[in-house]
Amino acid sequence: MPKPLLLPLAALIVLPLLLASADAREVETFSPNLRVSLESDFLWRSVRDVQYQNGLIYLLMVNGLQIYDGGVDFIAPQLVSQLSLDYPYVNMIVGGNNADLLTRDGLLTIADISHSDMPLKLGSVRLADTVFDYVSSEVAGYAACGFEGIYVVNRSDPSDLDISAMLTEGVHLTSVALVGDFLYAGDDYNGILIYSLEDPLKPYLFDVIFYPKPVRDIAFDDERFYIAYGDSGVISYDVGLPGQLLRGREYRTESAAIGVSVVGNLLFADDLMGDFYVFNLESDEPRFVVDDRDVPGRFDFRRRNDRDYLFLPDKIGGFDIISIDEGAEPNQVWQYPGADLISSVALIDSFAAIAGADDDLSIWRAGTGTYPQFFTFVNSSTRYSFVTGLGSVLFVAENSLPANSFIHLVYSDEPCCEFGIRKSLLAVSDILDIKAEPGDSGTIELTAFGPSGVTVITLGLPGDPPADNYFVIEATFSPSRTPLTAGERHDGYLYTASTKGGGGQIFDVTSPSSHLEPPLVGSFDVDGRAYCIEVVDSICYVGSSRGLDIRSMSGFLVGARLEMVFPEYDVFDLEFDWDDSLMFAALGEDGVGVFDVSDIGAPDILTRLSTPGFAEVIDVSGGRLVVSDRYSVLVFDYILDKSSNQPILPSNYALSQNYPNPFNNVTHIEFSIGGDAASRPVELRIFNALGQAVTTLVEGDLQPGVHHFTWNGRDSYGEEVATGVYFYRLTVDDARSAKKMVLLK
Repeated sequence: MPKPLLLPLAALIVLPLLLASADAREVETFSPNLRVSLESDFLWRSVRDVQYQNGLIYLLMVNGLQIYDGGVDFIAPQLVSQLSLDYPYVNMIVGGNNADLLTRDGLLTIADISHSDMPLKLGSVRLADTVFDYVSSEVAGYAACGFEGIYVVNRSDPSDLDISAMLTEGVHLTSVALVGDFLYAGDDYNGILIYSLEDPLKPYLFDVIFYPKPVRDIAFDDERFYIAYGDSGVISYDVGLPGQLLRGREYRTESAAIGVSVVGNLLFADDLMGDFYVFNLESDEPRFVVDDRDVPGRFDFRRRNDRDYLFLPDKIGGFDIISIDEGAEPNQVWQYPGADLISSVALIDSFAAIAGADDDLSIWRAGTGTYPQFFTFVNSSTRYSFVTGLGSVLFVAENSLPANSFIHLVYSDEPCCEFGIRKSLLAVSDILDIKAEPGDSGTIELTAFGPSGVTVITLGLPGDPPADNYFVIEATFSPSRTPLTAGERHDGYLYTASTKGGGGQIFDVTSPSSHLEPPLVGSFDVDGRAYCIEVVDSICYVGSSRGLDIRSMSGFLVGARLEMVFPEYDVFDLEFDWDDSLMFAALGEDGVGVFDVSDIGAPDILTRLSTPGFAEVIDVSGGRLVVSDRYSVLVFDYILDKSSNQPILPSNYALSQNYPNPFNNVTHIEFSIGGDAASRPVELRIFNALGQAVTTLVEGDLQPGVHHFTWNGRDSYGEEVATGVYFYRLTVDDARSAKKMVLLK
């Protein structure tokens, strides 16, 4: 298959104005912007060290080295290359064209990183059984090896490393630091040894500073010397000549400080309990603390575009980039968390749900204008295999036993509060897919597909608390052609297909009965193995191992083939947006394809989005695409403009999806206003599906910030409006943005 195309990180393109004419739906420009990547892999998932150099982020993993292009202000770093290594490396120093890598048991390896797209392993040398700390210069490396002293490595030729000296003084050395022509080594019991580097490959002992407490780590700036000591904190000393110290400020940590570094006017410290501290050098109190880290002493700090960034391995074996600008609260701008196999993802409102990670359903905030932040877990004793969403409700499949599979209804009573299981429904065994669509009279049509059968369920909207009778299991049955691999429910008919051939089947579920199999009313042929079926208006799309099969519909029957396109791809999942003229397709190892299907006779591929793994499940909601590729979750923002690349809504204004949606009686609308102006003219109006104004929620000047409003489902005269589709449109200055919502009574 063709190689995936890497997506350029382009400026956002913006949604068409509300009520754009139907004949102007052709997509002229489309360029999604990768927002964040939540990645994990069994071999690469555990980050042990991180460093930044010349626009590139270097991650030392258990089994190798990964190199990322940091992008603009670290929005969506892109994987450039990776180098597999045979041993679990835990420490790294990046400098110039080389990266020095160390295992815990003393194997030093140097890699050539002069070509970031093709790092190479150069040479290795075995040091002591245990290495506590390591620093290097251009010609030499220095390893603190406990009672075995300091190993001096000649690294002038990285492909031919050798040990040039061993410095043993009968003390336990656990830290080293280079300062000018001197090497400082911390004694874990009572002092600091200072070596002269007049000859870098043959240092000699210059002086000893006796210190009454264990020295865990040492650091320097131009004026001071900092000691992480075996009590509770870091002590600074003014530095004269080596051996002449004047005690200065003390920086307290909750437990014994074991690591210290200084960059600019910031001091960084780790303590024994795994907490990470950031101090201003003129303040005794930390600016902030990151709790419960699992990789002490490993981080990097850099300034880029006048902003300060902290690169920090976190407690779950992952990696965070944190903006720590002066005067602002720290905020995460990217995360690389460790996780288990990911089976499914879904978007509801401002949340992303991830199933299959550590046997739990994890919920992440993914609201407009923010980066995904972990929100909560929904715990389970067994693995959640699939999740989908409709409005503000998640439908989650749990396959606890071969004969017992459940669909859990998960939602939050309020957008601020904890998600939880509100109802559980027994369904077909081994659920692989769930489809949820709005039904008649405010109901939800829920269909669960497993390899051996289908369960058809009708739901009313959950109450508070939910009524016991708000759902009805209409039917559970097994079609004759199994195992099922694709299914769709549309206008009272069920469409299924199998990998074993024989084509697809159509069942009438307009009047299902739990005691009878729904009548088989039609069939259709399928080329290859069918993976997904979507019926949109009068068109049926079948994704298979031979591409995308596009069929006409005659009533509920699948009719003649209109097109068989993209045979070079396997199509595993489909989602549609923008009046169903824009199609997203999960293409396995080829990533995600984005297609213009406004002209069904000539569908066109607009772009392909590269994914690290096997793109299998996708979801689309509110201008956001979320992709699961088994070991990764990637979130893309996209906004469309049919005429130009100029934003209709400035990027510092953001309109969120209403909550809940669909809603009954009351819904909440949130938007944010950026900029430096004291106030802006703002209008928030509601329209019906015909484009007629229903009511105005806001009309006047508002201050920059986040604003919340509610709509009670009434027009400007106070009359209740009918069930149906409505739009809400935000106007700020001359900029506009609109979103769709559904009122169900």
